[in-house]
Amino acid sequence: MIVGYSYPGDGLDSVLKPGKALIFDRTKNLEADIARLTAAIVGELETQIRQLPEHCFYL
Repeated sequence: MIVGYSYPGDGLDSVLKPGKALIFDRTKNLEADIARLTAAIVGELETQIRQLPEHCFYL
């Protein structure tokens, strides 16, 4: 899974900045898997937002 971050470009353009690939191995515990994947996604989003916080409208 790759988490992307989109921000305004020139004029009406948008720029998509892809994050690092999140490698995720499933286990037999679905709830734990969902919690780990959610934490990884939020962590990647946080990294991207910290790089360009002025482009963040909603969290």
